[in-house]
Amino acid sequence: GGGGGVGGGGGGGGGGGGGGGGSGPLSPRLYASARSERRPQGDAPPRPSYAERVESLPDGPTRMRTMSVEARNKLLTRCLDSLASNLLAELSSSSPFESAQVVAKFKKDCAAAKKLCKSGGCASAEFEGESGAGATEALSPRSASHTVTSTMCSKPTPKPGIMESAADLMESALAMSSSSSSSSSSSLVARFDPHEYPLYHYESLPIPAPRKPVPLATGAAKETRLEKDLRMRTKVVDELLVTETDYVRDVGLLVGLYYRPLREEYKDVLSSYDTGCLFKNIEVLFELNLKILVKLQSQVSKSDREQAFGSVFLSVMDEMHAYNIYAANQIAASETFAKLMKENQFFADFARHVSEMEVCRGLDMHSFLIKPFQRICKYPLLLKELCKVTPRDWPDYPELEKAMVQIDKCVKGANEAKRVTDDLLKIGEIQNRFILKGMSEDGELAFLHKHKYVDEASVKVSDSKNSMKRMLIFLFTDFLLIGLPKGKKLLKYDIMPTASMIIWEEVSREHSFAVVRNSTCERTGESKYVLTFKDEADKERIKEVLTNILAEKVASS
Repeated sequence: GGGGGVGGGGGGGGGGGGGGGGSGPLSPRLYASARSERRPQGDAPPRPSYAERVESLPDGPTRMRTMSVEARNKLLTRCLDSLASNLLAELSSSSPFESAQVVAKFKKDCAAAKKLCKSGGCASAEFEGESGAGATEALSPRSASHTVTSTMCSKPTPKPGIMESAADLMESALAMSSSSSSSSSSSLVARFDPHEYPLYHYESLPIPAPRKPVPLATGAAKETRLEKDLRMRTKVVDELLVTETDYVRDVGLLVGLYYRPLREEYKDVLSSYDTGCLFKNIEVLFELNLKILVKLQSQVSKSDREQAFGSVFLSVMDEMHAYNIYAANQIAASETFAKLMKENQFFADFARHVSEMEVCRGLDMHSFLIKPFQRICKYPLLLKELCKVTPRDWPDYPELEKAMVQIDKCVKGANEAKRVTDDLLKIGEIQNRFILKGMSEDGELAFLHKHKYVDEASVKVSDSKNSMKRMLIFLFTDFLLIGLPKGKKLLKYDIMPTASMIIWEEVSREHSFAVVRNSTCERTGESKYVLTFKDEADKERIKEVLTNILAEKVASS
């Protein structure tokens, strides 16, 4: 039978011709066909797409290349019909977030098709290639975007209005799918109703009651040093307990209102990878600090002299390494959160809804994600203050000193884990900015992670021929990497080892200094570059860092 018209009447049977080529709404035949195609009954295999049927013909690819203009236009019409079916099929098998991405992609296709028909665009270039594989591939659901947006072949010219019909058909399919997509969105948002939100996750946690700070007592007129210290010690102990209680409540909120609902009821909003990247081992930290809080509270009921806060921290020190794991993931979590808030509308709605709950106090999700790292960094200060106002002859004083040393090591470990992770992420970003031509030419770039990144700057680089180019420099402890912009990427221009480098300051240009090495670059033939910075502050910053690196190299040689 002949191909049906785009958005027009139904196709004829047997030897009958196709319907008209109008650009009306998506036909009931097409919609019903798409629904039956994407929802097979029982164990019956799904109906093959038009692409699969054409590809199965022995001479299918050849026929695509040799058919007449009229036949090609009919084929294009049927291809567009298939694209609409694919759109509906994709939406039916996608999660709400994926559906939003599919719709956004097809909206771009519609805009591209409209633009092409205004500029005289024509039949798909996929049907003009030397192989028919591209044509059949273009009809697959995942390649729909490529089919519509690659319609710039100059011959043969399709019937007038064919691309307008294509765009209208795509928009009609979008209009029909919008109700399905919006219903998915509304059903998801409906679950954010405060009366239906799964609060049981949060309510089932052993969340401590808030603790109000105790006002500092007024000292006597003739207060001794010991009396003042004991009065201040009461205040420090109270601050330790109040802040620990607040912290455990906040981590419990993160676990009960964000992590567990996203892991269970709203698992269609995020992938398991993104969920893990955001929260890492937050449940472990909640259990750990709940244990610390219970132990601290048990000490308050004792007399001041018998209180053993130092022993509390020493008893959990082996478990504090969990903070290193969380701290190492801090930057990745923050970047993932920012990316999801921008690209995942369902997650943004979820996070915004939870932040509006009264218990969140107007703080967003990211404010709670950074609290564990802030807390581990505060412990040394609190223990130092407590040790300062604890009498030296009390049993807890030596324990506090030991705990202070141990917790300081833990914080340094967390900071180091975070720094190493941050450096690796930064080096990964630098590597992704460069065009790698191969290990033989750009092998150093593949092993940047073995070197310590220090700083970077945008500069104008002048060589011996006085040609000045805008470049980016990346300073590592072992070398200076110079990148030449090429489009949105960079090409490796030169790498200057710091072990054989000196700084030459006698440069006539403003905000400039020169770097010189004892050998020439094989690729550029240069041994000296004049670096011109945007301002004096930028120049002094890089010069100071480079000077320190060179001094360390000299001292170690």
